[in-house]
Amino acid sequence: QQIEEPAVLVAASPEGDALWRLDNDGSVLRTLDGESWTQHGRLQKVEAFTATSDVAYGIAGTSVESVTDGAS
Repeated sequence: QQIEEPAVLVAASPEGDALWRLDNDGSVLRTLDGESWTQHGRLQKVEAFTATSDVAYGIAGTSVESVTDGAS
């Protein structure tokens, strides 16, 4: 999937093998090569955004939502 709009938030995995993006509409996408993005779900209200290789986390207040790559 080609992305034309800028991401609202971006998070890289600690290992550096995955990059996750959170778009304005709440869509969460991941790339492993920096070019092809795959949507993995949506997050609602997000104040902070972080990720591992296979899970993205949206944090709001004391609440944490997660989106996985579907393989875990």
